[in-house]
Amino acid sequence: MQLRTVFTAGVLTAALLPSFGAAAQTPTAPAQPPTAPAQPPAARPARTHMMRTANSVHGVVKGAPTGNTFVVARRGGTVTVDATGATFKSRTQAATIDMIKSGTVVTAKGSMQAGVFKATEVIAYPRASKIIKKKTTTTTTTVTPPHP
Repeated sequence: MQLRTVFTAGVLTAALLPSFGAAAQTPTAPAQPPTAPAQPPAARPARTHMMRTANSVHGVVKGAPTGNTFVVARRGGTVTVDATGATFKSRTQAATIDMIKSGTVVTAKGSMQAGVFKATEVIAYPRASKIIKKKTTTTTTTVTPPHP
């Protein structure tokens, strides 16, 4: 109980007498302004390259394609892909735009132009169809010859 009282008294003393610690310090002379003007920081070299643009889009197709255009949902939002003149592949095999359906994962390579991604190559990763394995049972028939 005595420790708590001493601690509380110390905290109150420090709070009520903020100048107590500052009284022991000696005053310093005010800072002198610099005599020479400060040099401006070195200028950055101008950026000569263009802003980085996406050269591929990867995501899931939303809805059915209309003509050669479809919408891809990706992390940063949706992107409209114009595949006019693009080559289509289904993984590694040649394909057509008929391969692109809602829910198909695609990677389109090309460039962004005026808010639309102009694709030069579209690779589709269609969902694997379910392979149903049929159970085959083997039946053995034994024929016994007639008795003479």
